[in-house]
Amino acid sequence: MTGQYNLVLIGIDTLRADHLSCYGYHRNTSPNIDKLAQESMLFKNCFSQSQRTAPAFMSIMSSLYPTFHGVMANISQKGRAWQIQRKAKTLAEIMKDAGYATAAFTEDAMLFPEIGFSKGFDIYSTTPHPLSRPENHPLVKWILSKQSDRFFVFFHTYAPHSPYLPPEPYIDMYDKNYNGAIPRSFEELSKLNTTFYNLMKKLKSDEKEVERLKALYDSSINYVDSFIGWLITFLKAKKLMEKTVVVFTSDHGEEFMEHGGLYHKKFYDEILRVPLMIRLPKSEKSGVTEQIVRSIDIAPTVLDFLQIKIPDMFQGESLLEACEKNLGLIAPAEYAYSSALRTSHYKYIFHAAGKSKNAPETELYNVALDPEEKENMSDVSPQLVERLHFELNEELTKKNLPRPPHTIFYIAGKKTVQRIKNFIN
Repeated sequence: MTGQYNLVLIGIDTLRADHLSCYGYHRNTSPNIDKLAQESMLFKNCFSQSQRTAPAFMSIMSSLYPTFHGVMANISQKGRAWQIQRKAKTLAEIMKDAGYATAAFTEDAMLFPEIGFSKGFDIYSTTPHPLSRPENHPLVKWILSKQSDRFFVFFHTYAPHSPYLPPEPYIDMYDKNYNGAIPRSFEELSKLNTTFYNLMKKLKSDEKEVERLKALYDSSINYVDSFIGWLITFLKAKKLMEKTVVVFTSDHGEEFMEHGGLYHKKFYDEILRVPLMIRLPKSEKSGVTEQIVRSIDIAPTVLDFLQIKIPDMFQGESLLEACEKNLGLIAPAEYAYSSALRTSHYKYIFHAAGKSKNAPETELYNVALDPEEKENMSDVSPQLVERLHFELNEELTKKNLPRPPHTIFYIAGKKTVQRIKNFIN
Protein backbone atom coordinates (compact mmCIF):
# COMPACT_ATOMS: atom_id res chain seq x y z
CA MET A 1 0.00 0.00 0.00
CA THR A 2 1.34 3.41 -0.97
CA GLY A 3 0.44 4.79 2.46
CA GLN A 4 3.17 2.67 4.03
CA TYR A 5 5.91 4.92 2.69
CA ASN A 6 7.85 7.40 4.84
CA LEU A 7 8.31 11.10 4.15
CA VAL A 8 11.47 13.18 4.48
CA LEU A 9 10.93 16.90 3.88
CA ILE A 10 14.15 18.88 3.46
CA GLY A 11 13.76 22.66 3.70
CA ILE A 12 16.95 24.64 3.10
CA ASP A 13 16.61 28.24 4.22
CA THR A 14 17.51 31.07 1.81
CA LEU A 15 18.33 28.80 -1.13
CA ARG A 16 17.62 30.40 -4.50
CA ALA A 17 17.00 27.94 -7.30
CA ASP A 18 19.35 29.44 -9.86
CA HIS A 19 22.43 28.91 -7.67
CA LEU A 20 22.08 25.13 -8.00
CA SER A 21 23.85 23.34 -10.84
CA CYS A 22 20.70 21.42 -11.78
CA TYR A 23 18.97 24.77 -12.36
CA GLY A 24 21.73 25.91 -14.73
CA TYR A 25 24.18 27.66 -12.41
CA HIS A 26 27.73 28.07 -13.74
CA ARG A 27 29.39 26.86 -10.51
CA ASN A 28 29.21 23.23 -9.46
CA THR A 29 27.61 24.05 -6.11
CA SER A 30 25.35 21.02 -5.77
CA PRO A 31 26.64 17.67 -7.12
CA ASN A 32 24.68 15.59 -4.60
CA ILE A 33 21.49 17.59 -4.91
CA ASP A 34 21.86 17.25 -8.69
CA LYS A 35 21.91 13.44 -8.34
CA LEU A 36 18.72 13.61 -6.28
CA ALA A 37 17.17 15.81 -8.98
CA GLN A 38 17.92 13.20 -11.64
CA GLU A 39 15.76 10.67 -9.76
CA SER A 40 12.99 13.16 -8.98
CA MET A 41 10.23 15.23 -10.43
CA LEU A 42 12.20 18.47 -10.89
CA PHE A 43 10.18 21.67 -10.97
CA LYS A 44 12.13 24.45 -12.70
CA ASN A 45 9.63 27.17 -11.82
CA CYS A 46 8.41 26.69 -8.28
CA PHE A 47 7.50 29.91 -6.49
CA SER A 48 7.31 30.53 -2.77
CA GLN A 49 4.28 32.13 -1.14
CA SER A 50 6.43 34.66 0.70
CA GLN A 51 9.93 36.09 0.69
CA ARG A 52 10.32 35.58 4.45
CA THR A 53 10.87 32.40 6.43
CA ALA A 54 7.88 32.14 8.76
CA PRO A 55 5.05 32.79 6.27
CA ALA A 56 6.81 30.81 3.53
CA PHE A 57 7.35 27.66 5.58
CA MET A 58 3.87 27.90 7.07
CA SER A 59 2.47 27.86 3.53
CA ILE A 60 4.47 24.68 2.88
CA MET A 61 3.16 23.07 6.06
CA SER A 62 -0.48 24.17 5.72
CA SER A 63 -1.01 24.44 1.93
CA LEU A 64 -2.53 27.86 2.57
CA TYR A 65 -1.60 31.33 1.43
CA PRO A 66 -0.37 33.57 4.28
CA THR A 67 -3.65 35.50 4.42
CA PHE A 68 -5.40 32.24 5.29
CA HIS A 69 -2.90 30.47 7.54
CA GLY A 70 -2.43 33.72 9.44
CA VAL A 71 1.37 33.97 9.70
CA MET A 72 1.67 37.18 7.73
CA ALA A 73 5.23 38.12 8.66
CA ASN A 74 8.36 37.10 10.53
CA ILE A 75 8.75 37.73 14.22
CA SER A 76 9.72 41.34 14.92
CA GLN A 77 12.70 42.48 16.97
CA LYS A 78 10.34 43.13 19.88
CA GLY A 79 9.11 39.53 19.82
CA ARG A 80 5.82 40.40 18.07
CA ALA A 81 4.58 37.35 16.17
CA TRP A 82 1.69 36.11 14.06
CA GLN A 83 0.13 32.74 14.84
CA ILE A 84 -1.40 30.04 12.65
CA GLN A 85 -5.17 30.15 12.60
CA ARG A 86 -6.89 27.48 14.67
CA LYS A 87 -8.72 25.72 11.83
CA ALA A 88 -5.60 25.23 9.71
CA LYS A 89 -4.41 21.63 9.56
CA THR A 90 -0.67 21.15 9.13
CA LEU A 91 1.05 18.38 7.22
CA ALA A 92 2.52 17.06 10.48
CA GLU A 93 -0.92 16.84 12.09
CA ILE A 94 -2.30 14.96 9.11
CA MET A 95 0.62 12.52 9.07
CA LYS A 96 0.37 11.96 12.82
CA ASP A 97 -3.39 11.29 12.53
CA ALA A 98 -2.54 8.73 9.81
CA GLY A 99 -0.31 6.82 12.24
CA TYR A 100 3.10 8.25 11.41
CA ALA A 101 5.83 9.04 13.91
CA THR A 102 6.68 12.71 13.38
CA ALA A 103 9.74 14.84 14.14
CA ALA A 104 11.24 18.16 13.09
CA PHE A 105 14.86 19.25 13.37
CA THR A 106 15.18 22.96 12.70
CA GLU A 107 17.44 25.74 13.87
CA ASP A 108 15.32 28.15 15.92
CA ALA A 109 15.02 31.78 14.72
CA MET A 110 11.79 32.17 12.70
CA LEU A 111 10.36 28.66 13.04
CA PHE A 112 9.29 29.06 16.65
CA PRO A 113 6.93 26.39 17.98
CA GLU A 114 4.71 29.10 19.47
CA ILE A 115 3.79 30.29 15.97
CA GLY A 116 2.32 26.86 15.24
CA PHE A 117 5.22 25.06 13.57
CA SER A 118 5.32 22.37 16.25
CA LYS A 119 1.70 21.32 15.65
CA GLY A 120 1.55 17.59 14.96
CA PHE A 121 5.20 16.82 15.70
CA ASP A 122 6.06 14.26 18.39
CA ILE A 123 9.49 15.91 18.60
CA TYR A 124 10.18 19.52 17.62
CA SER A 125 13.84 20.42 18.05
CA THR A 126 15.14 23.98 17.56
CA THR A 127 18.74 23.29 18.56
CA PRO A 128 21.30 24.03 15.80
CA HIS A 129 23.74 21.25 14.99
CA PRO A 130 26.74 21.40 12.64
CA LEU A 131 26.35 19.59 9.35
CA SER A 132 30.03 18.68 9.15
CA ARG A 133 29.52 15.53 11.28
CA PRO A 134 26.25 14.16 9.87
CA GLU A 135 26.52 10.81 11.68
CA ASN A 136 26.04 12.71 14.96
CA HIS A 137 23.12 14.82 13.80
CA PRO A 138 19.92 14.13 15.81
CA LEU A 139 18.00 13.81 12.53
CA VAL A 140 20.06 10.74 11.66
CA LYS A 141 19.75 9.25 15.14
CA TRP A 142 15.98 9.72 15.10
CA ILE A 143 15.61 8.05 11.70
CA LEU A 144 17.65 5.11 12.97
CA SER A 145 15.26 4.75 15.91
CA LYS A 146 12.23 4.71 13.59
CA GLN A 147 13.39 2.30 10.86
CA SER A 148 10.60 -0.15 11.58
CA ASP A 149 7.92 2.57 11.83
CA ARG A 150 6.25 4.83 9.33
CA PHE A 151 7.73 8.25 9.85
CA PHE A 152 7.62 11.85 8.69
CA VAL A 153 10.63 14.03 9.43
CA PHE A 154 11.22 17.67 8.57
CA PHE A 155 14.83 18.83 8.36
CA HIS A 156 15.65 22.53 8.14
CA THR A 157 18.93 24.44 8.21
CA TYR A 158 19.91 28.10 7.98
CA ALA A 159 23.38 27.24 6.64
CA PRO A 160 23.05 29.30 3.39
CA HIS A 161 21.61 32.30 5.28
CA SER A 162 23.74 35.37 5.91
CA PRO A 163 26.41 35.79 7.23
CA TYR A 164 27.32 32.94 4.81
CA LEU A 165 30.10 31.50 6.97
CA PRO A 166 30.54 27.78 6.32
CA PRO A 167 33.41 25.99 8.09
CA GLU A 168 36.71 24.96 6.55
CA PRO A 169 37.36 23.74 3.90
CA TYR A 170 34.32 25.45 2.34
CA ILE A 171 34.92 29.08 3.32
CA ASP A 172 37.27 29.95 0.43
CA MET A 173 36.05 27.37 -2.05
CA TYR A 174 35.14 29.88 -4.78
CA ASP A 175 37.29 32.89 -3.82
CA LYS A 176 40.66 31.74 -2.52
CA ASN A 177 42.48 35.06 -2.96
CA TYR A 178 39.96 37.35 -1.24
CA ASN A 179 41.35 40.13 0.93
CA GLY A 180 38.67 42.52 2.11
CA ALA A 181 36.33 43.65 4.86
CA ILE A 182 34.01 40.64 5.06
CA PRO A 183 34.78 38.35 8.03
CA ARG A 184 35.86 34.76 7.50
CA SER A 185 34.50 33.35 10.76
CA PHE A 186 31.93 33.95 13.44
CA GLU A 187 34.78 34.95 15.76
CA GLU A 188 35.84 37.71 13.37
CA LEU A 189 32.20 38.75 12.95
CA SER A 190 31.71 39.09 16.71
CA LYS A 191 34.60 41.56 16.88
CA LEU A 192 33.00 43.99 14.45
CA ASN A 193 31.39 47.12 15.82
CA THR A 194 28.38 46.55 13.62
CA THR A 195 25.97 43.83 12.57
CA PHE A 196 26.55 41.76 9.46
CA TYR A 197 23.37 43.20 7.95
CA ASN A 198 24.67 46.75 8.39
CA LEU A 199 28.02 45.66 6.97
CA MET A 200 26.24 44.31 3.90
CA LYS A 201 24.48 47.64 3.38
CA LYS A 202 27.79 49.47 3.68
CA LEU A 203 29.56 47.21 1.17
CA LYS A 204 26.78 46.75 -1.38
CA SER A 205 28.13 49.44 -3.72
CA ASP A 206 31.47 47.62 -3.98
CA GLU A 207 31.23 45.05 -6.78
CA LYS A 208 34.22 43.07 -5.47
CA GLU A 209 32.62 42.70 -2.03
CA VAL A 210 29.29 41.65 -3.53
CA GLU A 211 31.12 38.98 -5.53
CA ARG A 212 32.70 37.80 -2.27
CA LEU A 213 29.24 37.53 -0.69
CA LYS A 214 28.06 35.45 -3.65
CA ALA A 215 31.13 33.21 -3.35
CA LEU A 216 30.47 32.71 0.37
CA TYR A 217 26.82 31.98 -0.35
CA ASP A 218 27.78 29.40 -2.98
CA SER A 219 30.28 27.84 -0.57
CA SER A 220 27.51 27.56 2.01
CA ILE A 221 25.34 25.78 -0.54
CA ASN A 222 28.14 23.31 -1.20
CA TYR A 223 28.44 22.73 2.56
CA VAL A 224 24.74 21.86 2.67
CA ASP A 225 25.10 19.72 -0.45
CA SER A 226 27.70 17.55 1.29
CA PHE A 227 25.28 16.88 4.13
CA ILE A 228 22.48 16.03 1.69
CA GLY A 229 24.79 13.60 -0.10
CA TRP A 230 25.65 11.89 3.17
CA LEU A 231 21.96 11.72 4.15
CA ILE A 232 20.90 10.13 0.84
CA THR A 233 23.73 7.59 1.06
CA PHE A 234 22.65 6.79 4.62
CA LEU A 235 19.02 6.26 3.58
CA LYS A 236 20.12 3.96 0.77
CA ALA A 237 22.45 1.99 3.04
CA LYS A 238 19.61 1.42 5.51
CA LYS A 239 17.32 0.37 2.63
CA LEU A 240 14.99 3.26 3.44
CA MET A 241 15.29 5.19 0.19
CA GLU A 242 12.86 2.96 -1.68
CA LYS A 243 10.38 3.22 1.17
CA THR A 244 10.57 6.98 1.46
CA VAL A 245 9.29 10.05 -0.36
CA VAL A 246 12.01 12.71 -0.34
CA VAL A 247 11.07 16.35 -0.91
CA PHE A 248 13.77 19.00 -1.33
CA THR A 249 12.85 22.69 -1.33
CA SER A 250 13.47 26.12 0.17
CA ASP A 251 11.45 28.98 1.65
CA HIS A 252 12.95 31.79 -0.46
CA GLY A 253 16.10 32.87 -2.24
CA GLU A 254 18.50 35.77 -1.83
CA GLU A 255 19.28 38.95 -3.75
CA PHE A 256 22.80 40.03 -4.67
CA MET A 257 22.15 43.52 -6.07
CA GLU A 258 19.97 42.33 -8.99
CA HIS A 259 17.46 44.97 -7.86
CA GLY A 260 19.65 47.29 -5.87
CA GLY A 261 19.86 45.42 -2.59
CA LEU A 262 21.00 42.42 -0.61
CA TYR A 263 19.04 39.99 1.59
CA HIS A 264 15.46 38.84 0.79
CA LYS A 265 12.91 41.59 1.18
CA LYS A 266 11.46 41.88 -2.31
CA PHE A 267 9.13 39.99 -4.63
CA TYR A 268 11.49 39.42 -7.56
CA ASP A 269 12.29 35.99 -8.99
CA GLU A 270 15.76 35.70 -7.45
CA ILE A 271 13.95 35.64 -4.10
CA LEU A 272 10.62 33.94 -4.84
CA ARG A 273 11.82 31.22 -7.24
CA VAL A 274 12.82 28.24 -5.12
CA PRO A 275 14.06 24.71 -5.90
CA LEU A 276 11.59 21.88 -5.70
CA MET A 277 12.27 18.21 -6.35
CA ILE A 278 10.09 15.34 -5.26
CA ARG A 279 11.60 11.85 -5.35
CA LEU A 280 9.09 9.04 -5.13
CA PRO A 281 10.04 5.50 -4.03
CA LYS A 282 11.40 3.34 -6.84
CA SER A 283 11.42 6.52 -8.96
CA GLU A 284 7.77 5.90 -9.86
CA LYS A 285 7.68 9.32 -11.45
CA SER A 286 10.55 11.48 -12.62
CA GLY A 287 11.12 14.19 -15.18
CA VAL A 288 11.45 17.93 -15.56
CA THR A 289 8.72 20.52 -15.97
CA GLU A 290 9.00 24.25 -16.65
CA GLN A 291 5.43 25.11 -15.69
CA ILE A 292 4.53 27.31 -12.72
CA VAL A 293 4.02 25.45 -9.43
CA ARG A 294 3.89 26.68 -5.84
CA SER A 295 5.14 25.80 -2.38
CA ILE A 296 1.53 25.24 -1.31
CA ASP A 297 1.41 22.30 -3.74
CA ILE A 298 3.95 20.23 -1.80
CA ALA A 299 1.64 18.91 0.93
CA PRO A 300 -1.23 17.86 -1.36
CA THR A 301 1.24 16.15 -3.69
CA VAL A 302 2.77 13.92 -1.01
CA LEU A 303 -0.63 13.18 0.55
CA ASP A 304 -1.97 12.24 -2.88
CA PHE A 305 0.88 9.79 -3.40
CA LEU A 306 0.54 8.37 0.13
CA GLN A 307 -3.21 7.93 -0.40
CA ILE A 308 -4.04 10.10 2.59
CA LYS A 309 -7.11 12.32 2.29
CA ILE A 310 -6.27 15.88 1.27
CA PRO A 311 -8.16 18.39 3.44
CA ASP A 312 -10.77 20.43 1.59
CA MET A 313 -9.22 23.54 3.10
CA PHE A 314 -5.91 23.09 1.25
CA GLN A 315 -5.36 25.73 -1.44
CA GLY A 316 -2.61 23.84 -3.25
CA GLU A 317 -2.90 21.18 -5.96
CA SER A 318 -1.32 17.76 -6.37
CA LEU A 319 1.63 17.82 -8.77
CA LEU A 320 1.77 14.09 -9.45
CA GLU A 321 0.73 14.61 -13.08
CA ALA A 322 2.73 17.82 -13.60
CA CYS A 323 5.42 16.16 -15.71
CA GLU A 324 2.74 14.88 -18.10
CA LYS A 325 0.37 17.84 -18.39
CA ASN A 326 0.17 21.56 -17.74
CA LEU A 327 -1.86 22.33 -14.62
CA GLY A 328 -2.33 26.00 -15.49
CA LEU A 329 -1.27 27.31 -12.08
CA ILE A 330 -0.39 30.85 -11.02
CA ALA A 331 1.63 31.78 -7.94
CA PRO A 332 0.64 34.51 -5.46
CA ALA A 333 3.05 35.63 -2.74
CA GLU A 334 2.40 37.78 0.32
CA TYR A 335 4.22 39.53 3.12
CA ALA A 336 2.37 41.65 5.67
CA TYR A 337 -0.17 43.35 3.39
CA SER A 338 1.85 43.58 0.19
CA SER A 339 1.50 40.90 -2.47
CA ALA A 340 2.67 39.63 -5.84
CA LEU A 341 1.52 37.32 -8.59
CA ARG A 342 3.75 35.25 -10.87
CA THR A 343 2.30 33.79 -14.05
CA SER A 344 4.10 32.22 -16.99
CA HIS A 345 4.24 35.63 -18.68
CA TYR A 346 3.99 38.30 -16.00
CA LYS A 347 5.05 39.40 -12.52
CA TYR A 348 2.65 41.78 -10.79
CA ILE A 349 3.58 43.40 -7.47
CA PHE A 350 1.28 45.44 -5.24
CA HIS A 351 2.87 47.47 -2.44
CA ALA A 352 0.50 48.16 0.46
CA ALA A 353 0.58 51.19 2.75
CA GLY A 354 3.97 51.61 4.36
CA LYS A 355 5.93 50.86 1.18
CA SER A 356 9.36 52.41 0.81
CA LYS A 357 9.47 55.99 -0.44
CA ASN A 358 11.14 55.07 -3.72
CA ALA A 359 8.87 52.15 -4.59
CA PRO A 360 5.85 52.60 -6.87
CA GLU A 361 2.47 51.36 -5.69
CA THR A 362 2.44 48.70 -8.40
CA GLU A 363 5.04 46.96 -10.53
CA LEU A 364 4.46 44.93 -13.68
CA TYR A 365 7.03 42.96 -15.67
CA ASN A 366 6.72 40.88 -18.80
CA VAL A 367 8.96 38.06 -17.57
CA ALA A 368 8.70 36.23 -20.90
CA LEU A 369 10.53 39.15 -22.58
CA ASP A 370 12.16 40.71 -19.50
CA PRO A 371 13.17 37.79 -17.24
CA GLU A 372 15.41 40.00 -15.09
CA GLU A 373 12.40 42.20 -14.20
CA LYS A 374 14.04 45.52 -15.09
CA GLU A 375 11.33 47.40 -17.02
CA ASN A 376 8.27 48.30 -14.94
CA MET A 377 5.28 48.42 -17.33
CA SER A 378 2.59 49.31 -14.78
CA ASP A 379 2.17 52.93 -15.92
CA VAL A 380 1.78 52.00 -19.59
CA SER A 381 -0.43 48.92 -19.05
CA PRO A 382 -3.06 49.92 -16.45
CA GLN A 383 -5.64 47.50 -17.84
CA LEU A 384 -3.21 44.59 -17.49
CA VAL A 385 -2.44 45.70 -13.93
CA GLU A 386 -6.15 45.66 -13.17
CA ARG A 387 -6.57 42.23 -14.74
CA LEU A 388 -3.67 40.71 -12.81
CA HIS A 389 -4.86 42.26 -9.56
CA PHE A 390 -8.22 40.59 -10.20
CA GLU A 391 -6.50 37.25 -10.95
CA LEU A 392 -4.49 37.55 -7.73
CA ASN A 393 -7.59 38.07 -5.61
CA GLU A 394 -9.49 35.39 -7.51
CA GLU A 395 -6.71 32.86 -6.83
CA LEU A 396 -6.57 33.75 -3.14
CA THR A 397 -10.33 33.36 -2.73
CA LYS A 398 -11.21 30.54 -5.16
CA LYS A 399 -11.76 28.04 -2.35
CA ASN A 400 -14.19 30.53 -0.77
CA LEU A 401 -12.41 30.24 2.56
CA PRO A 402 -13.27 32.87 5.16
CA ARG A 403 -10.39 35.21 5.92
CA PRO A 404 -9.55 34.32 9.52
CA PRO A 405 -8.87 36.88 12.24
CA HIS A 406 -5.12 37.25 12.48
CA THR A 407 -3.71 36.46 15.91
CA ILE A 408 -0.76 38.57 17.06
CA PHE A 409 1.08 37.83 20.27
CA TYR A 410 4.43 38.42 21.93
CA ILE A 411 6.97 35.69 22.57
CA ALA A 412 8.07 36.54 26.08
CA GLY A 413 11.58 36.53 27.48
CA LYS A 414 14.59 38.77 27.01
CA LYS A 415 16.71 35.84 25.83
CA THR A 416 14.23 34.97 23.09
CA VAL A 417 13.92 38.56 21.89
CA GLN A 418 17.71 38.98 21.82
CA ARG A 419 17.98 35.76 19.81
CA ILE A 420 15.54 37.18 17.26
CA LYS A 421 17.46 40.45 17.08
CA ASN A 422 20.74 38.64 16.53
CA PHE A 423 19.23 36.59 13.73
CA ILE A 424 17.52 39.53 11.99
CA ASN A 425 20.70 41.59 12.17
